Amino acid sequence: MNILVTGASGFLGGKTLEGLISADPKNQIFLLLRGRSFESLSQKYAKITNVACVKGDLTNPDIFDDQEDFRSLKKKITHIIHLGALYDIEASEASLIKVNTIGTQNLLFFANYCEQLESFLYASTIAVSGNHNGPFGEDDFKLGQEFGDYYAYSKYKAEDVVRNWALKNPGIRVDVFRFGIIVGDAVTGEFEKVDGIYYFLKTIVDFENYTSFSLKSPFYPFPFSGHMPLPIVSVDFAKDVILKALEQKKKGIFTYHVLNDDLPTLSEFLEDFFEALGHKTQFKSIPRNFLLDKTLRNGLPILGLPAQLIDYMYINTNFIKVNCTKYLEIKVPSYQDMKKTLFEKAIERFKKEDPSIGPKTIETINSIAQFVRRHL
Repeated sequence: MNILVTGASGFLGGKTLEGLISADPKNQIFLLLRGRSFESLSQKYAKITNVACVKGDLTNPDIFDDQEDFRSLKKKITHIIHLGALYDIEASEASLIKVNTIGTQNLLFFANYCEQLESFLYASTIAVSGNHNGPFGEDDFKLGQEFGDYYAYSKYKAEDVVRNWALKNPGIRVDVFRFGIIVGDAVTGEFEKVDGIYYFLKTIVDFENYTSFSLKSPFYPFPFSGHMPLPIVSVDFAKDVILKALEQKKKGIFTYHVLNDDLPTLSEFLEDFFEALGHKTQFKSIPRNFLLDKTLRNGLPILGLPAQLIDYMYINTNFIKVNCTKYLEIKVPSYQDMKKTLFEKAIERFKKEDPSIGPKTIETINSIAQFVRRHL
């Protein structure tokens, strides 16, 4: 195989690249990289003979900085793994559309010229479901959903581009991976940056480490939808799904909801994390309303959390997943088997880091906590 990979500098991309390198030394792997990522990965893989770094940028129509790379690779590439994206729910609409949607269009433009292309593997997200309520299957896509942030919208538009391209190219296998909220490695607990569900975990540890606010209450009211499973996936399972799909030969478009088994609700997840901190508690759902929305959109940034998180806290989508087992015959790991490792690693790391909440916020929280203790 001659494989072009985008997004190799990211968390999932790095894991996938390591898997590709160890899978078969005969695979030739080409990494599309820009700027500092090109420099750092060129040095890191300088002695790996089947890995080559190619300078380029998805946001440029020509993709490659050197058109000789375009002419050379269009004759070689047999598989494209597109993991590159701007994953930032606080980024501007223009930035997200440019990278996630137009960047995907540009890559597919190159794919049209690839003379030996067999498959195109694309990293989408379960966020393409938007505000859809109820079951959302792997064959579902356009169900009239709306979007509360531009990240989800840009990925929805990008998946639409990929699906339309697949219909026009029936001789190419297209795999669409709708990844859940990616968490750390199930074996080591390792994770890269504080985003997704780690926003909440970091804030909780900061409260315990840097404020006098007690985490020992028997229950907490919390703004979330209390009954839907939290759609998370460990990075190692996400990587395994990509590598398994790469081996498949049957043509067509295949969509996967890539999630772990035995998923908790958000309240169960937070209760499990509190237990890892040594506290036994329960979280009670606060129903969503206009006043709460306004309060949270103003208050979440004060705690170092993106205001856009509110839409994910009230997710009411039930993601149906069968295709990883049906088409890839891959065992889906359980959340219950990895939660201890994930939480221990997060707690260990966050206790060493500076708080995400500012000193004035800490001072205010401590004043409130002191007032409560005096009057209760």
